[in-house]
Amino acid sequence: MTVTEMQKKINYIADYYGPESQRWKTVEELIELANALIHVNPQYITEELADVIIMAAQIEYLYDIHAEVECEIERKIKRQLKRIEDAKAVPVIYGRHTLEPSKEYIWRVPKGMEPPKPGTLAKVNARGQEKVVLVTRVEMMPKAEAKKHKAYIGPWKLEEEHEM
Repeated sequence: MTVTEMQKKINYIADYYGPESQRWKTVEELIELANALIHVNPQYITEELADVIIMAAQIEYLYDIHAEVECEIERKIKRQLKRIEDAKAVPVIYGRHTLEPSKEYIWRVPKGMEPPKPGTLAKVNARGQEKVVLVTRVEMMPKAEAKKHKAYIGPWKLEEEHEM
């Protein structure tokens, strides 16, 4: 059976029973799928997932929301991929600079750059200026959290003029 033939039959079933009946049938099938998932029975999961997909297609048809559902699916997939990307750990450097030497600050290491080694000097953005800091440690941090910090610029070289 082709997808078009299946959709025509699904639409016929939906029209026959109507929105109110099929809403409650969808709830019933969702509960049965939840039960199958709890018991981790592959055959039962397969059967109940098929029922849920059929009912979802009927609800989509009955409420004429196909385009909206497609947009929402795309939006949710993009959102989850962003969450996954943001959860990945990225390197950050901790260091001290002359603006407040008693306090340790954090800078993110831009993608593709090697983080400096602890005990070395590095150039960073600090209060809108390029500053030289002493790197105290390097750690990994979730990308979303690291984005909140200013960027590490690069290693400090002896021949450069600097402020400490």
